[in-house]
Amino acid sequence: MARKFKYWAKKGVPSPPPTPVFGNILPMFTLKMNMGQCYREIYRAFPGRDYVGMYSFTIPQVLIRSPQLVEKVLIKDFANFVDHGFDVDEERNWIDLSLFNLTGNKWRAVRNKMTPTFTSGKLKGMMEQMVVCGDHLVSYIRQRVGQDVDFTEMMIAYSTEVVGSCAFGLDVTDWEKTKEFRRMGQKVLKMNIPRYLGFLCMFNLPWLGRALRARFTPTDVAKYFTDIILNNFEDRKRRGYLRNDFVQLLIQLREKGSVEIATKDPDDDYLSVTDSKGVQSFEFTDKMLVAQSFTFVMAGFDAMSSSLLFTALELARHPEVQEKARAEVKQILAKHGEFTYQAVREMTYLDQCINESFRLHPLVDVVFRLCTKEYTMDDGVVIDVGTKVIVPVLALHKDPEYFPEPELFKPERFDPTKNTIPPCTFLPFGAGPRMCIG
Repeated sequence: MARKFKYWAKKGVPSPPPTPVFGNILPMFTLKMNMGQCYREIYRAFPGRDYVGMYSFTIPQVLIRSPQLVEKVLIKDFANFVDHGFDVDEERNWIDLSLFNLTGNKWRAVRNKMTPTFTSGKLKGMMEQMVVCGDHLVSYIRQRVGQDVDFTEMMIAYSTEVVGSCAFGLDVTDWEKTKEFRRMGQKVLKMNIPRYLGFLCMFNLPWLGRALRARFTPTDVAKYFTDIILNNFEDRKRRGYLRNDFVQLLIQLREKGSVEIATKDPDDDYLSVTDSKGVQSFEFTDKMLVAQSFTFVMAGFDAMSSSLLFTALELARHPEVQEKARAEVKQILAKHGEFTYQAVREMTYLDQCINESFRLHPLVDVVFRLCTKEYTMDDGVVIDVGTKVIVPVLALHKDPEYFPEPELFKPERFDPTKNTIPPCTFLPFGAGPRMCIG
């Protein structure tokens, strides 16, 4: 074991002293720190370094500190770091085969097919339905003025309505009737100690995660949403209902039966694509369809609702900021007469508030990449294939070098007229080709 902990020393790369067996991630297993906090401590221990070595158990990993190097890994030299590096059992945990977890050319093919769903034109087309969902939320709040409300549950219900209506064409306006739907979705996010430890094993020791039968999505939740999603698809097909949305795209892919990647990047030799024409085809099964759909359902439960919750929390804590944002919204609505795509784009101060909330409360504390092709750092150190690369988002977001007084809520940081934020220090959705598609 001691020999394995000499990996980075032999390469001349500094690393924090490892703990026997656990390496540098013991605080995660003792529940003293979450993943983002643990990596932030390592980040802060090596000021001035572009990157440092570390150990997940006895497995060497690289933690990136420099925004310039982050930009290389995520964007400029992406061909060397294509995958996230999460191991998914395709036979047993197929519902976890979302775009996020797909690898290599299969990821490229599916991403290329899904990207058109998120053009500005498609978003404009969804705006009317989003306004309807917003009106429903306002009506719900007005009916409960003076009452205590579960704000978390309210935001989850609203987010579910937006995603269900805009992406899937589902009628989820009756929040009472969709309680079970939300309960099952929230079950994915609920953590107990065994499940948390299983997650850590999936991230850090994939073979152990498989042995423990760890999975992102509980079995009963997978079955529940599989039935709902497939029934929705069959109902739409039976009625001949056409709608220019995410579901219609998936139905087309399902009927075609496969997705292809039509170009072969010379940097992708590691993928072992043997087709002489540079075209590789992947079967698009019902399981693949459900996996992509389920990811978007969960976006409503977690990503959107969490973003709304934290932004509302910060506005409540800072009434002067809230009043300024409210004044901007009223002014722009007076100009346009209603909520439109263009009106929302003009709400720049509100956008600053949301971005500052993302900075303080990132949805993802850490971004992972896997070295898929040998890479040489500027100092000559070679990063071997299979090495996991850590981009510590939380640490970058709260580094006073890039964000003075980092614990304070200051939307002015994101004033578009000042442009003072260095590239790749603000990563709420990642960056580069594998950033969040939505």
